[in-house]
Amino acid sequence: MAMINIGASNAGDQFYRYKMPAIQSKIEGRGNGIKTNVTNLVEVSKALARPPMYTLKFLGNDLGAQTTFNEKEGRAIVNGAHDAGKLAQSLESFIKRFVQCFSCGNPETMIEITKRETIHLKCKAANMVTVVADKMADAAIEDESSEEEEDPRVSKLRAYAAKNDAVKTAEYLVSDALGVESKEMGVLFLLEAVFDEDEAIPPQIKAKKDYLSAACPDAALQRALLCAFERYVTETATSGFKAFSLILNQLYEFDLIEEDVIKAWNEDVDAASCIDVEPKVAQAVRKQAAKFIDWLDESEDEDSD
Repeated sequence: MAMINIGASNAGDQFYRYKMPAIQSKIEGRGNGIKTNVTNLVEVSKALARPPMYTLKFLGNDLGAQTTFNEKEGRAIVNGAHDAGKLAQSLESFIKRFVQCFSCGNPETMIEITKRETIHLKCKAANMVTVVADKMADAAIEDESSEEEEDPRVSKLRAYAAKNDAVKTAEYLVSDALGVESKEMGVLFLLEAVFDEDEAIPPQIKAKKDYLSAACPDAALQRALLCAFERYVTETATSGFKAFSLILNQLYEFDLIEEDVIKAWNEDVDAASCIDVEPKVAQAVRKQAAKFIDWLDESEDEDSD
């Protein structure tokens, strides 16, 4: 069976170590009963580390055809006549969306489903998390993953914030009643409680600035806020990862974080290690922050002239 590199972008790399079988098909039947037997779907899916039903459901949705899978026999059927070339093209779309890391392109990833049924793709190599579908209904796969459990303290904080103002919420955040172990974790819980992970983060900062201001009045807590956002955009609201410069801009514009705090955080890759943000993830976040940091430096140079 011919083996090819995973991902069309890696087709010409003879040293690429991630391989899969080239997809094979056999047209069966005729007339209205014609169908395509994807003869090696199980082997292809195994190479991609995805359940065969994930792959088959996507192919069927992409090709606009019904599918059936006999798990015992490993027989995968797509209604209609679809040659190997058409299937390979559809499979490439599946790989780009549900297999390869959006950041580094590595196929060593796993799918996770959040409590709100958002599908995240977690990369084992870069430790990056990317939103690949807003809702399960938007994805042409079935949920065989376990849903992540929300810390019950986040739920308590969300309920408290819904009934109380920013000042009282900030007091509750550091109270024994909530029992948060560190200021960084506390601010992270605040983000998870008052922000909507399915909405763009920058516009929400204006709406929630009173909560952030009350909870982070000094330099130490402003640094904790940056660390919290660092983890929040790489694990929870991953659509905010590429908007990190804009997030920093909003925090700065609304006087939620001082310039020197931002620069000190940027220079310390281990700043958020206390809430389990790994150095390579932190470096990726700072790469996204570079545009805003450069703007700060340029503004400082202009002021000194």
